[in-house]
Amino acid sequence: MNMHLEELATMRAEVMNAEPAHEGGLLRMRVRGLARGLHPTFHLLRTDPPLVTPALLVGALSFATVAATSPLVRVAYSARPELLPTVLAGLWTMAALSPLFALLKGAALGAVAWAVLVLGGAEARLRSVVSTLLYGQLFLVLQGTWMTVLLWLRGTDHLRAPADMLMPTGLDFLFPDPTTVMGAVARGVTPFHVAWVIFCAVVIARVGGASRWQSAFAAASVWMFVVGLGVVRAVVT
Repeated sequence: MNMHLEELATMRAEVMNAEPAHEGGLLRMRVRGLARGLHPTFHLLRTDPPLVTPALLVGALSFATVAATSPLVRVAYSARPELLPTVLAGLWTMAALSPLFALLKGAALGAVAWAVLVLGGAEARLRSVVSTLLYGQLFLVLQGTWMTVLLWLRGTDHLRAPADMLMPTGLDFLFPDPTTVMGAVARGVTPFHVAWVIFCAVVIARVGGASRWQSAFAAASVWMFVVGLGVVRAVVT
């Protein structure tokens, strides 16, 4: 009887000791999974596409951009100091929520690209396409980072109003008013958008089970979808 009780106590101790090790193993696996997403390969995007890591990368870059932009915002709103706390709070809130927004945007745009691929006869995997679109969002966030760099190079002496913080990065140089149809279209034609479309087309062709033409058409469809939303927003507002 005593032997039996001792065996039960030993087994219980082993189980209790194994649980933390098991939890530690799961934690290490999750950390390794996030780390792998920092340098994704075509094989990874095809077999185990990351979703959280690219969203966190978007969030980190957004935080860095807001941190670099905040001093410029203070100068631009020097004539309207009562609005400054609200504007800064909005910027930091958007940066904090940017990983969530990136996931939602990646899911929506990935669904558009996946639907175009499937309708075109490609055997595309939705998760791979969504992961590709998530990584592609880094190009669009970099556009805001580059705009901040241009503002710093231009100098704070030119910041007399909030409107002075709008810097053209593409065809919006010719059509600066974002509230017009041409202005809304021009905002979607920048080197960063071109790089985004090319990246998505190339990667989807390698991991999405589609031909080059199918992936190029899917990436272009996503770009037209984004530009179309901008046009609708310009017309409505």
